[in-house]
Amino acid sequence: MKYLKYIYIFTTLILFACSNKLEEIKPFQVNDNMPDVSIRNLNTFYNSSSRLQSEITAPLLNQYETENPYLEFPEGIKILFYTEKFEVATSLIADYAIYYKKQKLWKATGNVVVVGQNETTMKTEEIYGNEKAEKIYSIKFVEVADKEGSVIRGKGGFESNFGFTEYKFKNVDGIISGLNSKLEKEK
Repeated sequence: MKYLKYIYIFTTLILFACSNKLEEIKPFQVNDNMPDVSIRNLNTFYNSSSRLQSEITAPLLNQYETENPYLEFPEGIKILFYTEKFEVATSLIADYAIYYKKQKLWKATGNVVVVGQNETTMKTEEIYGNEKAEKIYSIKFVEVADKEGSVIRGKGGFESNFGFTEYKFKNVDGIISGLNSKLEKEK
């Protein structure tokens, strides 16, 4: 009987604490800008044709199922692309990334670093990855350095294959190691 008294008091407090006032309820409504799915500490693998293709790690992934669905990595991303021998062929890190599902288009921004299998390192502030065309490109300043110390700068951007083994630059300058000369070309 004693417990029923407490249950009655608790239920009465709950009922009187509820409100139907719209201005009090609004802060608890779902926001249209909220993600449909949110994942913390993401670590996922992508396989194709029974072969490991890539690994993605990110502190936060937000998935939006809109008319143009996309994945957002607002706290940064790291992607490892693997060879058929399960060796890391290329890696990419960035402060922010977004992936548009329908277009199969990646955009990474903020301290973007791409390292190729031959230890060539590219740094830029913005890069795109087009899965359909199998190329990566940027219209921002890009600096590529190899392990021998050669540096090429694309002041107007650059374009490469996904393997980061063939690339071309726009508005180029740089230093080629061993030649003691500076490369300056305008396109």
